[in-house]
Amino acid sequence: MSSVPFFQRALIFFFILLTAVAQPLRFNIGGPSFEAINFAEDPQLNLLSPNTAIISLPPSTVPLNSSWQPIYDTYRYALGGNIGYRIPVAPGMYSVAVGFAETYPPNFQAGKRQFDLLINGVPRFNRLDVFATVGANSPMYLRTDNIPDRNGTITIVVRRISSRENPMLSALVILPTPTSPLGSA
Repeated sequence: MSSVPFFQRALIFFFILLTAVAQPLRFNIGGPSFEAINFAEDPQLNLLSPNTAIISLPPSTVPLNSSWQPIYDTYRYALGGNIGYRIPVAPGMYSVAVGFAETYPPNFQAGKRQFDLLINGVPRFNRLDVFATVGANSPMYLRTDNIPDRNGTITIVVRRISSRENPMLSALVILPTPTSPLGSA
């Protein structure tokens, strides 16, 4: 019997598998897995920000004629700070996409909730305002390309802007790019 606890052995095994082949990673932030659309549950073990909360909405609060609709039934929001994840990946280049929907009626006005998106410490989107961009109860999906791994991880931070409502996140997608030496999207 190994002296390493099963949970740690399982994480090591997962990391070895992950580093062997670059695979698309899709996470339902704040919610359960949806195998039919290849979304895993919220990767809470990779959460950098302990001061967050999860909101579950009534189904179809964000009406979307797509298989992705259930992804927007939950989200994670920061309690006065940032939301951050450090996701293990195989060495290579990636595209990172995030999904948001403004579903909180007190924030149904432009400028009320704004935040920045940083990937590996680099600002990729500044002063995001979901309501001003797509309105209430509508999905917003943003993608940025050519993201290199940093020591086998990609770090995503949704950073709060002072005097604005707390940032939130519904979906996180990390796709290997065709330039990755270990595979393609």
